[in-house]
Amino acid sequence: MTNLNVTENASEQTFDLNPAARQRLEAARQTTLRQRGPFGFSRAGLVIAFAALVLFVLPLMGLPQTNARLISQVLVFVAFALSYDLLFGFTGIFSFGHALFFGVGAYSVALCSLNLGWPMWAGAVLGVVVCGLLGIFTGFVSLRVQGVFFAMVTLAMATTAFSLSGRLVDITKGDEGLSLIQAPDAPDGTTVYYLALALAVVAYFGLSRLINSPLGRVLVAVRENERRAEMVGYNVLRYKLVALAFSSVIAGLAGMVFAFRNGIVNPGLLSTDISLLPLLMVILGGAGTLYGAVLGAVVIECLNFILSSSEFVNNVKNWAVVGPILEHWLLLLGLIYVLIVLFLPFGVVGTWQQHRQRLLGLFKKS
Repeated sequence: MTNLNVTENASEQTFDLNPAARQRLEAARQTTLRQRGPFGFSRAGLVIAFAALVLFVLPLMGLPQTNARLISQVLVFVAFALSYDLLFGFTGIFSFGHALFFGVGAYSVALCSLNLGWPMWAGAVLGVVVCGLLGIFTGFVSLRVQGVFFAMVTLAMATTAFSLSGRLVDITKGDEGLSLIQAPDAPDGTTVYYLALALAVVAYFGLSRLINSPLGRVLVAVRENERRAEMVGYNVLRYKLVALAFSSVIAGLAGMVFAFRNGIVNPGLLSTDISLLPLLMVILGGAGTLYGAVLGAVVIECLNFILSSSEFVNNVKNWAVVGPILEHWLLLLGLIYVLIVLFLPFGVVGTWQQHRQRLLGLFKKS
């Protein structure tokens, strides 16, 4: 977990601090300023901005459609992982049912467009409202309990939604799904690509701004010690509801763009597999670090694409000893997750932050 950052525009009042406390606060502010690059962006923010600029230019240079679809999917799950990191990494809310918002966002657009004849943008607006209200409702129902009990309640709600989407055949078409290709205003592949890019960029910098605001500092305080934050006078339930509402809206938008990208909406978007993906991405990259969630989403989605491709399976199936293992790519992916948990318990970025000074010292000596 990351420590509480102190920014140069912090709203804390310092007139009642003793000289030693003021000196420590000023030192923290100067450290934060040194870590920032041009235009007030952090180094990670500059890297994300540069990567976004490159991705923006690629379609203009003739990016193949297959590669564009892969990048679109990666960007969708970047936004999805960021939404989960706000809950798990910064607020300390552990959920097993985040696919609930992902799937509801996708179904909102599909049902409004195909069953009601609405424009897709109107369905998207309604989906944002529905996901926000659903997040608040989920919080009121389940945030009274903590830890694994909250996770089980969210899992139960997502499982109920998954079951209903398969049983309400007259509305959702069941396992056959709703085809957005039939919609008159369905976006083309290039439009979906830029929608996914815009969503990922806005989610990253928007959440970065939120985390470094007074609201974000309270969320981190709730994560570190919920009882102490409540004793200080913060309404913990209210702050958790705000975090859950923001997270559910971003997850719902990710589900909408994913529906545009796939062209079909089926109960699989509400499954437990989808709920586990952002959790694994955040754990891989490092909980409580936004760029860690970005890294985890990129690595996992690229591994899924490579290991599940028919070319990879055909190339490795004749290898001695390791061939049968690599052929079952889900087994290989699970082994990678186990190794990460054992040797990188704080994720790639979290482990780097903890041991950065030691590693940099070794590099300098070598």
